[in-house]
Amino acid sequence: MDTEYEESIAFDGASGDGNEQARTRMLDSVKMLPKSKTMGLPLKLVLKVGARYMVTSNIDTGDGLVNGVVGILMKVDKGVHQDDDTLTKPLRLWMHFSDARSGHQLRNRNANLMNNLHIPATWTPITHITVEIKRQKRSTLHVMRTQFPLVPAKAITIHKAQGATYESVMVHLSGGVSRALLYVACSRATTLSGLFIVGTFSPPRPRPNNDPLELEKQRQQTVTLTTKYAFLNAPRQERCQLLIHNIQSVRRHVALVRRDAAYLSSDFIFLVETWSLPADEFPIDGFRCVSRVDNDGGVHLPKGASIFINDKWQDMLGRSGSQLVHNLSRTGSISVAWVEVDYTLLVALYASPSTAVSLMVSVLEPLLAPRVGRKSLVAGDFNVDLMKPSGRRTNLVTFFTTYGLASVLGDDVPTTGNNTQVDLAFTSFPIQSAGTNTVVYGNNVFNGMSYQAS
Repeated sequence: MDTEYEESIAFDGASGDGNEQARTRMLDSVKMLPKSKTMGLPLKLVLKVGARYMVTSNIDTGDGLVNGVVGILMKVDKGVHQDDDTLTKPLRLWMHFSDARSGHQLRNRNANLMNNLHIPATWTPITHITVEIKRQKRSTLHVMRTQFPLVPAKAITIHKAQGATYESVMVHLSGGVSRALLYVACSRATTLSGLFIVGTFSPPRPRPNNDPLELEKQRQQTVTLTTKYAFLNAPRQERCQLLIHNIQSVRRHVALVRRDAAYLSSDFIFLVETWSLPADEFPIDGFRCVSRVDNDGGVHLPKGASIFINDKWQDMLGRSGSQLVHNLSRTGSISVAWVEVDYTLLVALYASPSTAVSLMVSVLEPLLAPRVGRKSLVAGDFNVDLMKPSGRRTNLVTFFTTYGLASVLGDDVPTTGNNTQVDLAFTSFPIQSAGTNTVVYGNNVFNGMSYQAS
């Protein structure tokens, strides 16, 4: 590439116990080391704007700035020597990564700097890092190298590319490429149209029948595991299935619900702590929202509850209603949505952490008192821990016992990552099966249960 270039020379400093002679020897010894021995930091880095470079260190794994990420150098910010303004040194590099997720957080943190320097919003700043290079295991003397964590990326080995993905990949085939390496190389491309093969492609020979991997694949087919939540997808005739989940913002997570087979195979879905407003819409294919309660102040806050029923139950709907009640100081609230389906009362509830049990009773008692001896189910996030003895626990359980309802989970089953059981379900009728399952969004697990239809 015929463009002007800058050179970034690494700064090496000796650290630890040792005399001057030992320090000099240590510094000289690292000058000729390959990058594989210097934590990916080269002694000399040639910087050309428009050239492609690869990150050689895990700068920030959570931000996608990891070893192997490739981008284009767009700009070099230079500093001037305080005694000689003809001497310059690269201080900051601006990279454009093809994957917008790489460096997204770093770009946000440097938004003001980028605006002041008129830097495009898609460029990511890369600065020096410092690593420790040890030459002898038992020696306390080591070298601290400071350099940009980049190397030119004209081509990389298959091993180096492992774990990365690219829009365009050209694989240069040579003799002796194993099946495993060929798979790694070709699967780096995100699309088939972005994969190019140079050389003669010869498909690897099939594995023999006695190959250990083939034998293991055959063995695994004979010992398939039955998952904890297999009953959610099991065929059912006279059985109803209900999922209850503290979703902690339905707007943020409803897309995941729409793709979750456990939800979509259910008869009823309770979503609590929805953070919803009356104008929010969050439909689920195959289901109808028959009752919901939202925030009342125009702000998305941790309140709300919604009940969805499968379309096949539309002809069995009865009365429905909802209620949002605050305590006098408005420091606690209870959100309740309810519906009658097939002569069964279903109640979804969310109580904020500071809500008194007496407030829950005042809302639930008018619903349950007229139905003693009939089928009722109340479930949601009560923010009362049934795993620990307390006055709140005793009062809540006593209330439900008075009207013939009991908890469906054992006292030793946590429903949160904090080892508490605050996501509860109480019923006045037998449950065929019930359990909890961890989800990737929110701190609370979801509860699932099935029961005999009327």
